Amino acid sequence: MNIQEKKYLRQVMISERDLLSEEACLQKSAKATQHLWSISAVKDAQTIMCFSSFGSEINTWSFIEEARERQIKVALPLTDREHKKITPYTYEGRNSLKKGAYGIWEPDPLYSTELKLADIEVVIVPGVAFDQQKGRLGYGAGYYDRFFASLSHEPRRIGFCFAMQVIEKVPMEPFDIHLHQIVTEDGII
Repeated sequence: MNIQEKKYLRQVMISERDLLSEEACLQKSAKATQHLWSISAVKDAQTIMCFSSFGSEINTWSFIEEARERQIKVALPLTDREHKKITPYTYEGRNSLKKGAYGIWEPDPLYSTELKLADIEVVIVPGVAFDQQKGRLGYGAGYYDRFFASLSHEPRRIGFCFAMQVIEKVPMEPFDIHLHQIVTEDGII
């Protein structure tokens, strides 16, 4: 699949996701969050990196807040657009965030601490489309693939999305990194 086909698939999937009502998005997000907590690697983790949901993405905020209530350290990615990389910083509450790249809430380094990469046990990964083989189509900039390739260890990689984002086959390049699991409102793949 070439770049144009990937771009088209992204547009189609995001357009479909945008059709979900706010109420449906919250209900499906709550169900998916319950499934996420049923994974032992998640509930037993001391440090989890998650994404800051935006737009019509599955909502991650109740998961993030519950993780903090459970005394799990949560990191969110700070995006460096110039170098196309993400750096995890601890989430210290909503007042530790700023609007960052692409209008996404991300850690403000003035109010957050950069996390040691070796501490990350689980990464909750965003995406546009996923498949049963645990392939992932991201937003096209390669931030997460580069991030995973840079790690000296292999944290559990869990895609978090709506069931309608799981399609038959996601186009994968040799450098694309597969996930260990995918969690939707319908369960765990």
